[in-house]
Amino acid sequence: MVENKEALGPLLAVTPGLTVPPNISFNPYKRSKILPQGESTELLFQSSDHPRLDYTAQEERDGSSESQLQDYIGVYDPATSKLQIVPVKRVVVRSTLRSEAEEMREEQAALEAQNNTVTAKRAALAAEFGSKKSRKALEDRTLNAIKSGAGADEVAENVLQQMSTSTNVMPTREDLAAAVDSSKPRPIPNLAAEYPSDVYPIEVVVGSELMTMLEVKDWVQASAAGQGVSVTSKYVAKRIVKLAKNKQIQKLKVLRFILLCINFNASLIGGGGPRPKKIPIKGKLEAAMGEDTPAGCVMAIRRKFAPEGNSEMPRWNVDNLMTHIAAAALIVDDYAVDVNDLREDLKLENKEIKQYFAELGCKLAAPTQTDLTNMKLTKAESANHFIAKLKLPLTFPKVGGARPKKRILDNNQMPKSTGPLLEQLGLGTATQSTPNTTTPASATDSINMSDSTTSAADKMGANKATNAIPQENPSVLSSAGAIGKNFNPDGAVGQIGEKVGGPFSKDGVIGGQFDASKNGIAGHVERAVDGPRNPAGSSK
Repeated sequence: MVENKEALGPLLAVTPGLTVPPNISFNPYKRSKILPQGESTELLFQSSDHPRLDYTAQEERDGSSESQLQDYIGVYDPATSKLQIVPVKRVVVRSTLRSEAEEMREEQAALEAQNNTVTAKRAALAAEFGSKKSRKALEDRTLNAIKSGAGADEVAENVLQQMSTSTNVMPTREDLAAAVDSSKPRPIPNLAAEYPSDVYPIEVVVGSELMTMLEVKDWVQASAAGQGVSVTSKYVAKRIVKLAKNKQIQKLKVLRFILLCINFNASLIGGGGPRPKKIPIKGKLEAAMGEDTPAGCVMAIRRKFAPEGNSEMPRWNVDNLMTHIAAAALIVDDYAVDVNDLREDLKLENKEIKQYFAELGCKLAAPTQTDLTNMKLTKAESANHFIAKLKLPLTFPKVGGARPKKRILDNNQMPKSTGPLLEQLGLGTATQSTPNTTTPASATDSINMSDSTTSAADKMGANKATNAIPQENPSVLSSAGAIGKNFNPDGAVGQIGEKVGGPFSKDGVIGGQFDASKNGIAGHVERAVDGPRNPAGSSK
Protein backbone atom coordinates (compact mmCIF):
# COMPACT_ATOMS: atom_id res chain seq x y z
CA MET A 1 0.00 0.00 0.00
CA VAL A 2 1.19 3.45 -0.91
CA GLU A 3 0.23 6.53 1.06
CA ASN A 4 -2.26 8.53 -0.95
CA LYS A 5 -1.59 12.28 -0.92
CA GLU A 6 -4.06 13.13 -3.65
CA ALA A 7 -7.22 15.09 -2.99
CA LEU A 8 -10.07 12.71 -2.14
CA GLY A 9 -13.77 13.11 -2.62
CA PRO A 10 -16.52 12.11 -0.21
CA LEU A 11 -16.71 8.52 1.05
CA LEU A 12 -19.51 6.51 2.58
CA ALA A 13 -18.38 4.79 5.80
CA VAL A 14 -20.24 1.98 7.51
CA THR A 15 -19.47 1.13 11.17
CA PRO A 16 -21.09 -2.22 11.95
CA GLY A 17 -21.23 -2.94 15.68
CA LEU A 18 -18.95 -0.13 16.89
CA THR A 19 -18.84 3.59 17.51
CA VAL A 20 -15.90 5.50 16.13
CA PRO A 21 -14.69 8.39 18.35
CA PRO A 22 -15.17 11.76 16.60
CA ASN A 23 -11.55 12.86 17.16
CA ILE A 24 -10.05 9.93 15.27
CA SER A 25 -8.22 10.85 12.06
CA PHE A 26 -7.41 8.37 9.30
CA ASN A 27 -4.40 8.11 7.02
CA PRO A 28 -5.33 7.17 3.41
CA TYR A 29 -3.46 4.51 1.39
CA LYS A 30 -4.08 3.11 -2.06
CA ARG A 31 -3.04 0.13 -4.14
CA SER A 32 -3.47 -0.10 -7.90
CA LYS A 33 -3.96 -3.36 -9.80
CA ILE A 34 -3.72 -3.83 -13.53
CA LEU A 35 -6.26 -6.40 -14.65
CA PRO A 36 -7.27 -7.59 -18.15
CA GLN A 37 -10.46 -5.62 -17.92
CA GLY A 38 -8.58 -2.49 -16.82
CA GLU A 39 -6.88 -0.84 -13.83
CA SER A 40 -8.53 -0.97 -10.42
CA THR A 41 -7.61 0.92 -7.25
CA GLU A 42 -8.13 -0.22 -3.68
CA LEU A 43 -8.36 2.28 -0.84
CA LEU A 44 -7.36 1.69 2.77
CA PHE A 45 -7.74 4.06 5.73
CA GLN A 46 -5.91 3.40 8.97
CA SER A 47 -5.77 5.15 12.36
CA SER A 48 -3.69 4.52 15.50
CA ASP A 49 -4.90 7.53 17.48
CA HIS A 50 -6.68 5.35 20.02
CA PRO A 51 -4.39 4.17 22.85
CA ARG A 52 -5.51 0.51 22.54
CA LEU A 53 -7.33 0.05 19.24
CA ASP A 54 -6.37 0.31 15.60
CA TYR A 55 -9.08 1.33 13.13
CA THR A 56 -9.08 0.36 9.49
CA ALA A 57 -11.58 1.26 6.76
CA GLN A 58 -11.58 -0.39 3.34
CA GLU A 59 -13.86 -1.68 0.64
CA GLU A 60 -15.12 -5.20 1.25
CA ARG A 61 -15.89 -7.53 -1.65
CA ASP A 62 -17.34 -10.51 0.20
CA GLY A 63 -19.84 -11.45 -2.54
CA SER A 64 -22.87 -10.22 -0.64
CA SER A 65 -25.63 -8.27 -2.32
CA GLU A 66 -24.62 -5.05 -0.59
CA SER A 67 -21.07 -5.33 -1.85
CA GLN A 68 -22.36 -5.46 -5.42
CA LEU A 69 -24.27 -2.21 -5.14
CA GLN A 70 -23.05 1.16 -6.30
CA ASP A 71 -23.56 4.05 -3.86
CA TYR A 72 -24.32 7.62 -4.84
CA ILE A 73 -24.65 10.85 -2.89
CA GLY A 74 -26.12 14.18 -3.82
CA VAL A 75 -23.93 17.28 -3.65
CA TYR A 76 -25.82 20.56 -3.47
CA ASP A 77 -24.10 23.72 -4.69
CA PRO A 78 -25.71 26.80 -3.05
CA ALA A 79 -23.96 29.16 -5.46
CA THR A 80 -25.63 27.65 -8.51
CA SER A 81 -28.61 26.11 -6.65
CA LYS A 82 -27.95 22.82 -8.39
CA LEU A 83 -27.88 19.28 -7.02
CA GLN A 84 -25.34 16.92 -8.51
CA ILE A 85 -25.42 13.15 -8.05
CA VAL A 86 -21.92 11.63 -7.83
CA PRO A 87 -20.78 8.03 -7.20
CA VAL A 88 -18.87 7.31 -3.99
CA LYS A 89 -16.94 4.42 -2.60
CA ARG A 90 -18.32 2.46 0.32
CA VAL A 91 -15.86 1.48 3.07
CA VAL A 92 -16.40 -0.56 6.20
CA VAL A 93 -14.72 0.52 9.43
CA ARG A 94 -13.28 -2.24 11.60
CA SER A 95 -11.38 -2.12 14.89
CA THR A 96 -8.65 -4.46 16.08
CA LEU A 97 -6.85 -4.75 19.40
CA ARG A 98 -3.35 -3.48 19.10
CA SER A 99 -0.82 -6.23 19.53
CA GLU A 100 1.39 -5.91 22.58
CA ALA A 101 4.11 -7.87 20.83
CA GLU A 102 4.10 -5.33 18.03
CA GLU A 103 4.48 -2.55 20.55
CA MET A 104 7.38 -4.36 22.17
CA ARG A 105 9.03 -4.76 18.80
CA GLU A 106 8.63 -1.06 18.10
CA GLU A 107 10.07 -0.12 21.49
CA GLN A 108 13.00 -2.50 20.94
CA ALA A 109 13.70 -0.97 17.52
CA ALA A 110 13.61 2.53 19.00
CA LEU A 111 15.94 1.43 21.80
CA GLU A 112 18.39 -0.10 19.34
CA ALA A 113 18.37 3.10 17.27
CA GLN A 114 19.06 5.13 20.40
CA ASN A 115 21.86 2.84 21.51
CA ASN A 116 23.46 3.05 18.10
CA THR A 117 24.55 6.66 18.62
CA VAL A 118 28.11 7.72 19.47
CA THR A 119 27.04 8.93 22.91
CA ALA A 120 25.45 5.59 23.72
CA LYS A 121 28.53 3.72 22.58
CA ARG A 122 30.77 5.90 24.74
CA ALA A 123 28.46 5.34 27.70
CA ALA A 124 28.56 1.57 27.17
CA LEU A 125 32.34 1.70 26.94
CA ALA A 126 32.56 3.72 30.16
CA ALA A 127 30.21 1.31 31.94
CA GLU A 128 32.34 -1.64 30.89
CA PHE A 129 35.89 -0.36 31.26
CA GLY A 130 35.57 3.02 33.01
CA SER A 131 36.74 3.98 36.46
CA LYS A 132 34.56 3.92 39.52
CA LYS A 133 34.03 7.66 39.30
CA SER A 134 33.00 7.55 35.63
CA ARG A 135 30.58 4.67 36.25
CA LYS A 136 29.04 6.60 39.15
CA ALA A 137 28.59 9.67 36.93
CA LEU A 138 26.99 7.50 34.25
CA GLU A 139 24.54 6.02 36.77
CA ASP A 140 23.61 9.49 38.04
CA ARG A 141 23.01 10.71 34.51
CA THR A 142 20.85 7.68 33.74
CA LEU A 143 18.79 8.15 36.90
CA ASN A 144 18.28 11.87 36.31
CA ALA A 145 17.52 11.54 32.61
CA ILE A 146 14.16 12.91 31.48
CA LYS A 147 12.65 10.61 28.93
CA SER A 148 10.63 12.22 26.17
CA GLY A 149 7.30 10.82 25.20
CA ALA A 150 3.64 11.56 24.71
CA GLY A 151 3.05 11.85 28.44
CA ALA A 152 5.97 14.22 28.89
CA ASP A 153 4.73 16.36 25.99
CA GLU A 154 1.31 16.64 27.55
CA VAL A 155 2.80 17.63 30.91
CA ALA A 156 5.07 20.20 29.25
CA GLU A 157 2.14 21.64 27.31
CA ASN A 158 0.12 21.92 30.50
CA VAL A 159 2.98 23.67 32.28
CA LEU A 160 3.44 26.10 29.39
CA GLN A 161 -0.25 26.92 29.39
CA GLN A 162 -0.15 27.68 33.10
CA MET A 163 2.97 29.80 32.62
CA SER A 164 1.34 31.80 29.84
CA THR A 165 -1.63 32.45 32.11
CA SER A 166 0.67 33.62 34.91
CA THR A 167 2.91 35.77 32.74
CA ASN A 168 0.04 37.68 31.15
CA VAL A 169 -0.01 40.05 34.12
CA MET A 170 3.77 40.49 34.20
CA PRO A 171 5.05 43.86 32.95
CA THR A 172 6.82 43.94 29.61
CA ARG A 173 10.21 45.52 28.96
CA GLU A 174 8.52 48.64 27.64
CA ASP A 175 6.41 48.87 30.81
CA LEU A 176 9.51 48.56 32.98
CA ALA A 177 11.33 51.24 30.96
CA ALA A 178 8.34 53.56 31.25
CA ALA A 179 8.21 52.96 35.01
CA VAL A 180 11.91 53.81 35.36
CA ASP A 181 11.49 57.00 33.30
CA SER A 182 8.47 58.08 35.32
CA SER A 183 10.39 57.61 38.57
CA LYS A 184 13.19 59.97 37.56
CA PRO A 185 13.15 63.50 39.06
CA ARG A 186 12.28 65.39 35.90
CA PRO A 187 9.22 66.42 33.88
CA ILE A 188 7.77 63.48 31.97
CA PRO A 189 8.96 63.88 28.37
CA ASN A 190 6.79 63.24 25.35
CA LEU A 191 8.92 60.68 23.53
CA ALA A 192 6.58 60.67 20.54
CA ALA A 193 7.06 64.39 19.92
CA GLU A 194 7.93 65.53 16.42
CA TYR A 195 9.20 68.97 17.46
CA PRO A 196 11.31 70.07 20.47
CA SER A 197 8.48 72.32 21.66
CA ASP A 198 6.27 69.25 22.16
CA VAL A 199 8.72 67.36 24.38
CA TYR A 200 8.17 69.50 27.50
CA PRO A 201 4.99 71.56 27.02
CA ILE A 202 4.07 74.35 29.44
CA GLU A 203 1.18 72.29 30.85
CA VAL A 204 3.64 69.63 32.03
CA VAL A 205 6.47 71.89 33.25
CA VAL A 206 4.49 74.69 34.91
CA GLY A 207 0.96 73.32 35.10
CA SER A 208 -2.42 74.85 34.31
CA GLU A 209 -3.07 75.85 37.94
CA LEU A 210 0.08 77.95 38.23
CA MET A 211 -0.30 79.48 34.77
CA THR A 212 -3.66 80.95 35.78
CA MET A 213 -2.27 82.26 39.10
CA LEU A 214 0.92 83.88 37.80
CA GLU A 215 0.70 87.65 37.18
CA VAL A 216 3.12 89.56 34.94
CA LYS A 217 1.15 92.79 34.54
CA ASP A 218 3.58 94.74 36.75
CA TRP A 219 6.52 93.65 34.60
CA VAL A 220 4.77 94.72 31.38
CA GLN A 221 3.80 98.11 32.80
CA ALA A 222 7.25 98.78 34.22
CA SER A 223 8.88 97.88 30.92
CA ALA A 224 6.50 100.14 28.98
CA ALA A 225 7.25 103.03 31.36
CA GLY A 226 10.99 102.44 31.04
CA GLN A 227 11.33 101.57 34.70
CA GLY A 228 13.62 98.87 36.00
CA VAL A 229 12.38 95.71 37.66
CA SER A 230 14.25 94.51 40.71
CA VAL A 231 14.54 90.71 40.94
CA THR A 232 16.89 88.36 42.77
CA SER A 233 17.76 86.28 39.69
CA LYS A 234 20.38 87.23 37.14
CA TYR A 235 18.81 84.90 34.56
CA VAL A 236 15.35 86.46 34.96
CA ALA A 237 16.62 90.05 34.98
CA LYS A 238 18.30 89.66 31.58
CA ARG A 239 15.09 88.52 29.88
CA ILE A 240 12.23 90.57 31.37
CA VAL A 241 12.59 93.65 29.16
CA LYS A 242 12.92 91.73 25.89
CA LEU A 243 9.89 89.52 26.54
CA ALA A 244 7.78 92.39 27.86
CA LYS A 245 8.48 94.56 24.80
CA ASN A 246 7.47 91.72 22.49
CA LYS A 247 4.29 91.06 24.54
CA GLN A 248 5.21 87.37 25.01
CA ILE A 249 2.91 86.86 27.98
CA GLN A 250 3.21 83.07 28.07
CA LYS A 251 7.00 83.19 28.27
CA LEU A 252 6.80 85.96 30.87
CA LYS A 253 4.66 83.70 33.05
CA VAL A 254 7.14 80.87 32.62
CA LEU A 255 9.89 83.35 33.56
CA ARG A 256 7.91 84.26 36.68
CA PHE A 257 7.66 80.56 37.46
CA ILE A 258 11.46 80.26 37.19
CA LEU A 259 11.88 83.19 39.59
CA LEU A 260 9.53 81.58 42.12
CA CYS A 261 11.41 78.27 41.89
CA ILE A 262 14.81 79.99 42.31
CA ASN A 263 13.53 81.90 45.37
CA PHE A 264 12.00 78.71 46.78
CA ASN A 265 15.30 76.88 46.37
CA ALA A 266 17.16 79.78 48.01
CA SER A 267 14.79 79.69 50.99
CA LEU A 268 15.56 76.03 51.80
CA ILE A 269 17.64 75.54 54.92
CA GLY A 270 20.55 73.16 55.53
CA GLY A 271 20.94 69.97 53.59
CA GLY A 272 24.00 69.05 51.62
CA GLY A 273 24.82 65.64 50.23
CA PRO A 274 22.15 63.02 50.88
CA ARG A 275 20.62 64.92 53.78
CA PRO A 276 17.25 66.58 53.09
CA LYS A 277 16.78 70.32 53.20
CA LYS A 278 14.32 72.04 55.53
CA ILE A 279 11.39 74.11 54.30
CA PRO A 280 10.84 77.28 56.37
CA ILE A 281 7.64 77.44 58.38
CA LYS A 282 4.65 79.39 57.19
CA GLY A 283 5.32 83.11 57.34
CA LYS A 284 9.07 82.77 57.02
CA LEU A 285 8.71 81.01 53.66
CA GLU A 286 6.64 83.87 52.22
CA ALA A 287 9.13 86.41 53.55
CA ALA A 288 12.06 84.49 52.05
CA MET A 289 10.41 84.32 48.63
CA GLY A 290 9.59 88.04 48.55
CA GLU A 291 6.91 90.23 50.01
CA ASP A 292 5.38 90.87 46.58
CA THR A 293 4.88 87.16 45.92
CA PRO A 294 1.23 86.09 46.37
CA ALA A 295 0.70 83.52 49.10
CA GLY A 296 -1.28 81.35 46.68
CA CYS A 297 1.69 81.07 44.33
CA VAL A 298 4.00 80.20 47.22
CA MET A 299 1.76 77.37 48.36
CA ALA A 300 1.29 76.14 44.78
CA ILE A 301 5.08 75.90 44.35
CA ARG A 302 5.35 74.03 47.65
CA ARG A 303 2.57 71.59 46.70
CA LYS A 304 4.20 70.97 43.32
CA PHE A 305 7.70 70.11 44.56
CA ALA A 306 7.60 69.33 48.30
CA PRO A 307 6.34 66.02 49.72
CA GLU A 308 2.81 66.20 51.03
CA GLY A 309 2.60 66.74 54.78
CA ASN A 310 6.38 67.00 55.17
CA SER A 311 8.56 69.97 55.98
CA GLU A 312 11.64 68.51 54.33
CA MET A 313 12.91 68.45 50.77
CA PRO A 314 14.74 65.15 50.07
CA ARG A 315 17.35 64.92 47.35
CA TRP A 316 14.85 63.54 44.83
CA ASN A 317 12.54 66.53 45.29
CA VAL A 318 15.41 69.01 45.02
CA ASP A 319 16.54 67.39 41.76
CA ASN A 320 12.96 67.50 40.51
CA LEU A 321 12.85 71.23 41.25
CA MET A 322 16.13 71.81 39.38
CA THR A 323 15.08 69.89 36.27
CA HIS A 324 11.77 71.81 36.14
CA ILE A 325 13.71 75.07 36.26
CA ALA A 326 15.94 73.82 33.42
CA ALA A 327 12.91 72.73 31.35
CA ALA A 328 11.24 76.10 31.89
CA ALA A 329 14.44 77.86 30.79
CA LEU A 330 14.37 75.82 27.57
CA ILE A 331 10.87 77.15 26.87
CA VAL A 332 11.91 80.75 27.51
CA ASP A 333 15.10 80.62 25.41
CA ASP A 334 13.65 78.63 22.49
CA TYR A 335 15.40 75.39 23.52
CA ALA A 336 18.97 76.77 23.47
CA VAL A 337 20.05 77.96 26.94
CA ASP A 338 23.28 79.45 28.24
CA VAL A 339 23.49 77.63 31.58
CA ASN A 340 25.89 80.10 33.24
CA ASP A 341 23.22 82.48 34.63
CA LEU A 342 21.16 79.62 36.08
CA ARG A 343 24.30 78.10 37.56
CA GLU A 344 25.02 81.32 39.44
CA ASP A 345 21.39 81.77 40.54
CA LEU A 346 21.13 78.21 41.87
CA LYS A 347 24.68 78.23 43.31
CA LEU A 348 25.68 75.05 41.49
CA GLU A 349 28.85 73.73 39.96
CA ASN A 350 29.26 73.40 36.21
CA LYS A 351 29.05 69.62 36.47
CA GLU A 352 25.74 69.76 38.37
CA ILE A 353 23.92 72.21 36.11
CA LYS A 354 25.11 70.36 33.02
CA GLN A 355 23.86 67.09 34.50
CA TYR A 356 20.38 68.53 35.05
CA PHE A 357 20.10 69.62 31.42
CA ALA A 358 21.51 66.30 30.25
CA GLU A 359 18.76 64.49 32.18
CA LEU A 360 16.25 66.36 30.03
CA GLY A 361 17.84 64.96 26.86
CA CYS A 362 19.83 68.09 25.97
CA LYS A 363 23.19 68.19 24.25
CA LEU A 364 25.71 70.54 25.84
CA ALA A 365 28.64 72.13 24.08
CA ALA A 366 30.89 75.16 24.36
CA PRO A 367 29.52 78.28 22.64
CA THR A 368 30.46 78.77 19.03
CA GLN A 369 31.80 82.02 17.62
CA THR A 370 28.27 82.99 16.60
CA ASP A 371 27.04 82.36 20.14
CA LEU A 372 29.86 84.47 21.58
CA THR A 373 28.96 87.31 19.23
CA ASN A 374 25.29 87.15 20.23
CA MET A 375 26.18 87.02 23.93
CA LYS A 376 28.81 89.77 23.48
CA LEU A 377 31.50 87.69 25.13
CA THR A 378 35.16 87.19 24.40
CA LYS A 379 36.88 83.85 24.19
CA ALA A 380 38.42 84.33 27.64
CA GLU A 381 35.07 85.26 29.23
CA SER A 382 33.33 82.12 27.93
CA ALA A 383 35.07 79.71 30.31
CA ASN A 384 31.93 78.81 32.30
CA HIS A 385 29.43 79.29 29.48
CA PHE A 386 27.87 76.15 27.96
CA ILE A 387 24.96 76.00 25.54
CA ALA A 388 22.29 73.35 26.26
CA LYS A 389 20.20 72.56 23.19
CA LEU A 390 17.17 70.30 23.02
CA LYS A 391 17.15 68.43 19.72
CA LEU A 392 15.39 65.37 18.40
CA PRO A 393 16.02 62.54 18.84
CA LEU A 394 16.54 62.93 22.57
CA THR A 395 19.74 61.55 24.06
CA PHE A 396 19.44 60.69 27.75
CA PRO A 397 22.44 59.79 29.93
CA LYS A 398 23.19 56.09 30.11
CA VAL A 399 23.52 54.38 33.44
CA GLY A 400 27.20 53.60 33.92
CA GLY A 401 28.33 50.11 34.82
CA ALA A 402 31.21 48.96 36.95
CA ARG A 403 34.53 50.55 36.12
CA PRO A 404 37.27 48.26 34.85
CA LYS A 405 39.96 47.48 37.34
CA LYS A 406 43.27 49.21 36.84
CA ARG A 407 46.08 46.94 35.88
CA ILE A 408 49.08 47.35 38.16
CA LEU A 409 52.42 46.16 36.88
CA ASP A 410 54.99 44.95 39.35
CA ASN A 411 58.70 45.23 38.87
CA ASN A 412 58.92 41.85 37.21
CA GLN A 413 56.43 42.94 34.53
CA MET A 414 58.14 46.20 33.62
CA PRO A 415 59.56 46.23 30.10
CA LYS A 416 63.30 45.88 29.83
CA SER A 417 65.40 48.14 27.66
CA THR A 418 68.32 46.81 25.73
CA GLY A 419 69.38 50.08 24.17
CA PRO A 420 72.34 52.26 25.12
CA LEU A 421 72.46 54.24 28.32
CA LEU A 422 71.21 57.47 26.75
CA GLU A 423 68.11 55.72 25.43
CA GLN A 424 67.44 54.20 28.84
CA LEU A 425 67.77 57.62 30.46
CA GLY A 426 65.44 59.26 27.92
CA LEU A 427 68.06 61.63 26.49
CA GLY A 428 67.98 60.50 22.89
CA THR A 429 69.81 57.86 20.93
CA ALA A 430 73.47 57.41 21.76
CA THR A 431 75.87 57.04 18.91
CA GLN A 432 77.86 53.87 19.25
CA SER A 433 81.41 53.86 17.98
CA THR A 434 84.57 51.99 18.51
CA PRO A 435 86.82 53.46 21.21
CA ASN A 436 89.66 55.71 20.09
CA THR A 437 92.69 56.89 21.98
CA THR A 438 92.61 60.37 20.37
CA THR A 439 89.92 62.85 19.44
CA PRO A 440 90.03 64.75 16.14
CA ALA A 441 89.88 68.50 16.38
CA SER A 442 86.96 68.72 13.95
CA ALA A 443 84.98 66.33 16.08
CA THR A 444 85.75 68.40 19.15
CA ASP A 445 84.60 71.60 17.46
CA SER A 446 81.42 70.00 16.14
CA ILE A 447 80.24 68.92 19.55
CA ASN A 448 80.78 72.19 21.39
CA MET A 449 77.48 73.47 22.76
CA SER A 450 76.37 76.67 24.44
CA ASP A 451 75.68 76.89 28.14
CA SER A 452 72.20 75.85 29.15
CA THR A 453 70.27 76.34 32.36
CA THR A 454 68.68 72.90 32.10
CA SER A 455 70.91 70.44 33.85
CA ALA A 456 71.48 66.91 32.70
CA ALA A 457 70.65 65.74 36.19
CA ASP A 458 67.13 67.15 35.78
CA LYS A 459 66.63 65.37 32.48
CA MET A 460 67.88 62.13 33.94
CA GLY A 461 65.61 62.29 36.98
CA ALA A 462 67.69 64.01 39.64
CA ASN A 463 64.89 63.73 42.22
CA LYS A 464 64.66 59.95 42.03
CA ALA A 465 66.47 58.02 44.73
CA THR A 466 68.74 55.39 43.24
CA ASN A 467 71.52 53.26 44.51
CA ALA A 468 75.07 54.46 44.12
CA ILE A 469 77.16 52.93 41.38
CA PRO A 470 80.72 52.30 42.49
CA GLN A 471 83.33 53.36 39.98
CA GLU A 472 87.05 52.77 39.84
CA ASN A 473 87.84 56.06 38.11
CA PRO A 474 86.50 59.08 40.02
CA SER A 475 86.73 61.25 36.90
CA VAL A 476 83.76 59.48 35.32
CA LEU A 477 80.63 58.78 37.34
CA SER A 478 81.05 59.70 40.97
CA SER A 479 81.25 56.82 43.40
CA ALA A 480 78.80 58.69 45.61
CA GLY A 481 76.43 59.86 42.87
CA ALA A 482 74.08 57.50 41.09
CA ILE A 483 72.80 57.76 37.55
CA GLY A 484 70.14 60.45 37.37
CA LYS A 485 71.50 62.25 40.44
CA ASN A 486 75.11 63.37 40.25
CA PHE A 487 77.73 62.43 37.72
CA ASN A 488 80.56 64.41 39.19
CA PRO A 489 81.45 64.65 42.88
CA ASP A 490 82.11 68.34 42.29
CA GLY A 491 78.56 69.01 41.04
CA ALA A 492 75.99 67.96 38.44
CA VAL A 493 76.75 68.68 34.83
CA GLY A 494 74.59 70.71 32.46
CA GLN A 495 73.52 69.85 28.96
CA ILE A 496 75.36 66.92 27.40
CA GLY A 497 78.15 68.29 25.31
CA GLU A 498 78.43 71.33 27.57
CA LYS A 499 81.91 72.36 28.52
CA VAL A 500 82.08 72.71 32.29
CA GLY A 501 84.81 72.39 34.82
CA GLY A 502 85.51 68.80 35.67
CA PRO A 503 82.48 67.09 34.07
CA PHE A 504 83.35 63.64 32.80
CA SER A 505 86.74 64.46 31.40
CA LYS A 506 89.43 66.47 33.07
CA ASP A 507 90.34 68.66 30.09
CA GLY A 508 88.11 67.55 27.27
CA VAL A 509 84.57 68.23 26.21
CA ILE A 510 82.02 65.44 25.99
CA GLY A 511 79.50 64.98 23.21
CA GLY A 512 77.24 62.09 22.61
CA GLN A 513 79.52 59.77 24.61
CA PHE A 514 80.71 59.73 28.18
CA ASP A 515 84.38 60.15 29.00
CA ALA A 516 85.46 57.04 30.79
CA SER A 517 89.06 58.09 31.27
CA LYS A 518 90.84 60.93 32.89
CA ASN A 519 92.56 62.36 29.85
CA GLY A 520 91.02 60.46 26.94
CA ILE A 521 87.72 59.93 25.19
CA ALA A 522 85.41 57.21 26.47
CA GLY A 523 84.46 54.28 24.38
CA HIS A 524 81.05 52.68 24.15
CA VAL A 525 78.54 54.18 26.53
CA GLU A 526 77.23 50.93 27.91
CA ARG A 527 80.75 49.72 28.55
CA ALA A 528 81.85 52.97 30.11
CA VAL A 529 79.03 53.03 32.67
CA ASP A 530 80.32 49.99 34.49
CA GLY A 531 83.59 51.75 35.09
CA PRO A 532 86.60 51.78 32.82
CA ARG A 533 89.29 49.25 33.00
CA ASN A 534 91.63 51.14 30.70
CA PRO A 535 92.29 54.78 31.68
CA ALA A 536 93.42 55.64 28.18
CA GLY A 537 90.73 53.97 26.13
CA SER A 538 87.61 51.90 26.30
CA SER A 539 87.10 49.28 28.92
CA LYS A 540 87.54 45.67 27.85
